[in-house]
Amino acid sequence: MSEPYHILFIDDDALILAIAEKALSGERHCTACAQSAVEALNMLKTMRFDIVIVDIMMPEVDGYTFLETLSADVTLMDIPRIAISTRRDAETQARALACGAHKFLAKPLDWNALPNLLHDMVKS
Repeated sequence: MSEPYHILFIDDDALILAIAEKALSGERHCTACAQSAVEALNMLKTMRFDIVIVDIMMPEVDGYTFLETLSADVTLMDIPRIAISTRRDAETQARALACGAHKFLAKPLDWNALPNLLHDMVKS
């Protein structure tokens, strides 16, 4: 069996983080959670992650700014990034992709399909 990959899941909703941690932990993946972009950036300074999932609508530093920060940092720019949001409009999706997301998913997330999507993104 290959080494599990490490997921960083960022959302200001504690319930979503609890679901993410349960749904995305196991033999194939190890999940760390952050309730803010600032907390996530601090985690990225000290830990290695194979993929990042970030909510767009967060207080203080929003997901767009977080994605731009990752895209501009040569040590972090190669990490695959998924933006998530309750907003489903084309403008939100286009802006997330323009800011550096590799994929956009609308909430509510399909927790059963997400592990396979993550696996495919990490392995590609």
